[in-house]
Amino acid sequence: MDFEEAEDLERLKQQVIEQMLVIGFDEGATSELGEITLGFLRRDATQRHGVTRFHPGVDLKGELGPKNIRRVDLHRELLVAEWRDYGAYVLYHEYCHCLGHPSHGKDFRAIERLWGDDHARKMGRRFTDYLRQRNAVWNWLCPTCKAVHARRKRSNGRYKCRKCDSILVDVANSNLA
Repeated sequence: MDFEEAEDLERLKQQVIEQMLVIGFDEGATSELGEITLGFLRRDATQRHGVTRFHPGVDLKGELGPKNIRRVDLHRELLVAEWRDYGAYVLYHEYCHCLGHPSHGKDFRAIERLWGDDHARKMGRRFTDYLRQRNAVWNWLCPTCKAVHARRKRSNGRYKCRKCDSILVDVANSNLA
């Protein structure tokens, strides 16, 4: 992690903690969140946008809190200006896990909805599509309905379109840098 990334991550952390205080989270709990180490996921990650890593051996059914957390990792792309609002939401989501909600149950979702930026909360699908397209070597194209599926390997005629049942055609991805 370079110095600039570390500064951006620190600014994001402060922004999220300040917003959590506005929402009404306990000041003591949020100050403990500030002590959790932040890092990054692998650069080629496409499915995960953030992850809370608990210390080994922690009982996820027991009483949990920030002291049980080893680190929180985010995708590097969440620090880019285009995705920064979504990055704040993802860090908030991970901090909700840190505060003792390890699963995505009804209580967790109620707390998650307290985040005020509805637009940012709904950017996840678009972010995943962006990451998949960025990392794709091949696009599987449906010749009938023109659906495009970004993938890392060729289909070689083995896969069919879910919408119209046509055999997908391989097209090299031109978005590769």
